Amino acid sequence: MTNYRRWMPLVIALSASMAACSSADRPSVGAPQIATDLQQMAATVAANTGYPKVAIELTASRVRLQVSIADANLASLDDAARTARVADVVASLEKLLPTYQELGGLQTISVAVIHPSQSDASPKEWHTEDVFEYRRGPSQRFTIHLS
Repeated sequence: MTNYRRWMPLVIALSASMAACSSADRPSVGAPQIATDLQQMAATVAANTGYPKVAIELTASRVRLQVSIADANLASLDDAARTARVADVVASLEKLLPTYQELGGLQTISVAVIHPSQSDASPKEWHTEDVFEYRRGPSQRFTIHLS
């Protein structure tokens, strides 16, 4: 019985310290807030670049922002014109980023141009025409990455 009483304070202290470190006690990273912010960002980018709100979708992690643009007209442009339109989207995002501190560590912006295979195609029949990747450089600006 004496061993039990001697170890009991150590067991209690260890249990308390482990409970203090549990993930339930830590604040969440803010997933619900970032989802709202991404919707607001998408709406702002759409307004700044002339796309309908429903044409732009954003998903993000701490280091990557994925932009999907659903636009048959953009997909049908020549390479130079498509690249210029995508650069406008990235420039619009760059202006917004300082407002969203949770995206301060962003390193990559990928832009996928998506379009339907036919004019009356359902969303399941859409496909990716092109993907542009922009990386943050030493100047902290995003520039297109060619691989």
